[in-house]
Amino acid sequence: MTEVVKKGLTVEELKRKYKGNTRALNQDHENLIEKVLSSEEGLISKHREILDSVENDTSEQRQLLDEVERPGSDVKLYLAESFRCLQDEIESLVKLRD
Repeated sequence: MTEVVKKGLTVEELKRKYKGNTRALNQDHENLIEKVLSSEEGLISKHREILDSVENDTSEQRQLLDEVERPGSDVKLYLAESFRCLQDEIESLVKLRD
């Protein structure tokens, strides 16, 4: 199966490989479809996790913003915490891309 995907075999090459063995061709096809579906499910699951993480970070950033708007707040702490939240979001998005 991997050989077919990696090489991008032509129809003629597939005919030579399977020599009319439709059962083997069908099995490789099914295995490939399962692999694609599994990859899609993994991507969707990972995306959902990242969205949850981003929502949590956004909530945390809103709290930080509320706190910094109070008199006597520590702006340096606000900036440091905001930067950390943004870094977390960037890391999550990079994980999704990879």
